[in-house]
Amino acid sequence: LGAGKGLQRVAKALEDVLGEHLTGGHIIDKKGYPVVLQRIEVTLGGHPVPDEDCVRGCRRILELTADLTKDDLVFTCIGNGVSALMTLPVSGVTLEDVMETTRIMQIERGAPTNELNPVRNHLDQLKGGRIARHIHPARAIHILTGSSLNYAAVMDRNIWLHTMPERSTYAEAVEMLHKWQAWDAVSPGVRRFLQE
Repeated sequence: LGAGKGLQRVAKALEDVLGEHLTGGHIIDKKGYPVVLQRIEVTLGGHPVPDEDCVRGCRRILELTADLTKDDLVFTCIGNGVSALMTLPVSGVTLEDVMETTRIMQIERGAPTNELNPVRNHLDQLKGGRIARHIHPARAIHILTGSSLNYAAVMDRNIWLHTMPERSTYAEAVEMLHKWQAWDAVSPGVRRFLQE
């Protein structure tokens, strides 16, 4: 299970190595990439602004986790682009709200991803390690990809590795919106959710 640009290469290696032992899975990759997997399902989603296909892929991931037991082993795979591709808004926040927040902060205002992530991580049902709740009670092996990441530094202040617990707060999310003069520009639903 996972999301990231070009992540099918990692999933393909799992297909090749595990063969018949692999019973299924789902990866969300960026639109424009060819589908190369045979045993693992693929959804192609929007990046850098998430779209309905990202949400559809996340819902499929949740469906696959519904009947996991302690005897199951789940491989999670994430890579660059996961912050957009793994998007499943929390109740009270719409996909349009998340899309608009991403556009305003990152595309219009130029906020770097590390200052957008504290906002969108709190607007999501799976990011920030929340996916682990759905995998439990199965065991999980987390595969992290992306050559530009310094994992030791990232884990100390994780806002990137969405299969692992993250450390940003709602207050930091609000602070980032103010920093980029986006507080009044984002939807009332986003502001309300972060304040409550």
